[in-house]
Amino acid sequence: MEEEVIRRTEEISKSHENSKLLGQIGRDITSNLQIERIIEIVYTQINKLMDAEGFGIGIYDKDSHTLSFPGYIESGQRLNGSIYDLNDTNRMASVCFNNDQEIVINDFYSEYRKYIEVNLKPKVGESVTSLIYLPIKAQDRLIGVITVQSFKKDCYSEYHVDMLRSIGVYTGIALENATMYHSMEEIVKKRTEQIVAQKEEIQKSYENVRSISQMSISISESIKIEEIIAKVYKNVNSLMDAACFGIGIYNKENETICMPGFIENGERMDDFSYNLTDDRLASWCFNNQKEIIISNYAEEYSKYIK
Repeated sequence: MEEEVIRRTEEISKSHENSKLLGQIGRDITSNLQIERIIEIVYTQINKLMDAEGFGIGIYDKDSHTLSFPGYIESGQRLNGSIYDLNDTNRMASVCFNNDQEIVINDFYSEYRKYIEVNLKPKVGESVTSLIYLPIKAQDRLIGVITVQSFKKDCYSEYHVDMLRSIGVYTGIALENATMYHSMEEIVKKRTEQIVAQKEEIQKSYENVRSISQMSISISESIKIEEIIAKVYKNVNSLMDAACFGIGIYNKENETICMPGFIENGERMDDFSYNLTDDRLASWCFNNQKEIIISNYAEEYSKYIK
């Protein structure tokens, strides 16, 4: 009985530690914008959870209808990248992606025929005995696959599959972020081919994303309306010209929009409010639940108010 209690305690402790590690992996990879670096981070951490002598992430390329594995890692060594044609139905990566199917094998030579007809030589690395392939999704859209592989037999259990599923979710978010960032980078590059400061512009865009993230954390920790307004005003001026800034709060009892702590040119004004029946931009915005963007007030205000 005592041995069983000790065993269960150790299992609970290990599960808790693994949960903490998964959280750390998630934070590490979703805050990174370089795909190769994401792969390195996951490989380093995943080996603390399971035997993953081989590890790779295949990224879907819609134009070429292929899966690209940049920097597959085996036994700690980064190997040459490889590309798999999704029309090749004798590759586990293609089967996994095409069928949106999880693949778990613990004895490759006995089980591979469940998924493929011909056992082809790996494009990179050595043949393995155990493997897991899972689809990677972002916003319910297939964007690639993730795999762990081992030279040992009977390496993976459902517990390991669950761990890899969780990492796959984080990886999907990270890849989506990286793709969006690099798309932005390409757009900026094309627009600023003759501008020496193009790198500074990209860096500024990245810093703005970080600033917005920090702003979210800062205001979520505040409980006073005036404090929230002050913090947002301070941060928003680093992103745009915001000589005036306010947050209007709907008061259901008297049908008004209250504007506590409105700031103009750095000075906090007295609290004021608008009736919802007032011919005001704030009232129009709230009543119509639509955004208002004006670049020349004198010419454009009449689109919204009299």
